[in-house]
Amino acid sequence: MAKYVCQVCGFVYDEDQVNPLVLWDELSSDWVCPLCKAPKSAFKKEKSQQKDVLKREEVNKNWTTKEISIILSNLAKGCEKQYLEHEQDLFLKLSEYYQNLEEDLPTQALSDIQSDVDKDLSHHYPLAHEMADQMKDRGAKRAIVWSEKSTNMIASLIERYQQEKENLTKDTKVFVCEICGFIYIGAHVPEICPVCKVPSLKIHEVKRGYVL
Repeated sequence: MAKYVCQVCGFVYDEDQVNPLVLWDELSSDWVCPLCKAPKSAFKKEKSQQKDVLKREEVNKNWTTKEISIILSNLAKGCEKQYLEHEQDLFLKLSEYYQNLEEDLPTQALSDIQSDVDKDLSHHYPLAHEMADQMKDRGAKRAIVWSEKSTNMIASLIERYQQEKENLTKDTKVFVCEICGFIYIGAHVPEICPVCKVPSLKIHEVKRGYVL
């Protein structure tokens, strides 16, 4: 018997624990994770870790002012966790400054977004894990794990959108966790975030007008 792990929320489908017994291959193609609703394709068979030789790449990216604002806001949250009030205040002021700058946001085809997500999952995250392990940085490791799970969630949403199109968000709501970025589509906010386990008060409904 085998175990299959959801790459979004970590739910484990253990063939030994299922009653009545339903093997993974016997599940229908439209089966979804019972916790985060990720599709079957978001699961990977649990196996012993294999170490691959990873090559670090230089990242050349023209960050938008909105992206810079988000990064600074996340740094402020990190300072809050460490009780660095002065640094937190500075990052918040910088974040607000960039958020208020006028800028035309670039558009990107869904296929290009999917390509970027696939590259992150296949190369960038394994490299980030390797570096965090080498530095024995537990804080970085936790941030990478959360980010990787949220990226897997984005991959599952892209797959669902390709299948359902506009019906994906029709007559329902979209919620986002302010801590890890997890996106949940459903009628009601989940009691806890499937990724970072914070309570529902940290998960907010996205206002209509935003586009997935």
